[in-house]
Amino acid sequence: MSYASIKCDCAIFTSVRTSMGEGYRIIAASRGLRPDEKQVITRNSPSHNGTCAPPSSADAETPTVVGAAFYPLPPGRLCVALSTHAGAEHTGRGGPRVYTYNVVFDA
Repeated sequence: MSYASIKCDCAIFTSVRTSMGEGYRIIAASRGLRPDEKQVITRNSPSHNGTCAPPSSADAETPTVVGAAFYPLPPGRLCVALSTHAGAEHTGRGGPRVYTYNVVFDA
């Protein structure tokens, strides 16, 4: 059996508080992501109260996937995104913080 290798890039979109400010943004990304791809990922990633599923109270250590998305990026690549709840929102607005892991593939 042979396996194909797939090159991909990744980005994490969530809310953080840093010396640069606080709020939802891409907090980590592969070097291969272009600025226009990051803009589309930012527009398509859910933020505070951006998911329909309530937070899971069963196991706080194991996040539950609450959203999935698949969409094209400008130069013809594809993004697959999985969103989870990741603890409490740190801004005091209440509700869960949303954490989205984006994987970008060549089409």
